[in-house]
Amino acid sequence: MGYPKSLRAALLVMAMIATACGGGEATNDSTTTTTAADTESTTTTQTEETATSETTPVESGTEPVTIRYFTFSAAPDHLEDLDAMIAAFNEENPEIVVEVETAPFDDYFTVLQTQIAGSDAPDAFELNFESFVSFASKGVLAELDVDTTGYYQRAVEAFSLDGSQYALPESYSTVLLFFNQDLFDQAGLGYPTNDWTWEDERAAAEALSALDGVWGGFAGIQFWEFYKTADQNGCSFFTDGAATVNEPACVEALQYMLDNVKDGLQPTAAEMGGVSDGEMFVNGELGM
Repeated sequence: MGYPKSLRAALLVMAMIATACGGGEATNDSTTTTTAADTESTTTTQTEETATSETTPVESGTEPVTIRYFTFSAAPDHLEDLDAMIAAFNEENPEIVVEVETAPFDDYFTVLQTQIAGSDAPDAFELNFESFVSFASKGVLAELDVDTTGYYQRAVEAFSLDGSQYALPESYSTVLLFFNQDLFDQAGLGYPTNDWTWEDERAAAEALSALDGVWGGFAGIQFWEFYKTADQNGCSFFTDGAATVNEPACVEALQYMLDNVKDGLQPTAAEMGGVSDGEMFVNGELGM
């Protein structure tokens, strides 16, 4: 198969977005986090964790405005960080009261969809990259008129649709290749470079797998790894709102991932025996 010429990094992004007026259904796409508001708001009567931020007093004579922010990533470890961010926001916007609502990731999208369908959506919320298109294409997100000059542009572009910006990046991560230098030396291999192709990675994995007790490498076969590999191959799951996951470049990317396991270059879950890929790497059982 003709694999791409570069193992370039793909993005995982997290974003903040605002809801548009009116209802509309959104599909339940829950996976990794990205730069669009993908949180759904929760009510104070539900079992999920709900946190209301402490805000600075509203200036005398100013009518307060309350906005609801729904998040899955802040609780339980980063609520204090979020409070500090809101406090800084209130220093410049004392007339705005921010109410924070949280829900566990497993429940988050279900709650969010229910609230949107019931015309009770939060004003701003978190969205992961996988969920963005389904929400934006259904008209439930508000278009943003903001200056994106200070943002990493690939992350910004991930949250636009049909030329309109619907979210701003909160965080993103790149995909990196870790390799065991000692094992590469044992196999007589040159170290990976930025110019490596999938063919180069495959050839190294074959040489490393020939060592005793060593697997060539490991890359999880999950949705959130698939869309990054597909992106390396020039394929997106959605183009102009239409699903393109069955395009040849996407199929080729998934086949590349599966072949590493099928051909014995990557251990199956059963062969890993409950040991994480990180532990196997540290133990010298994975070359990459």
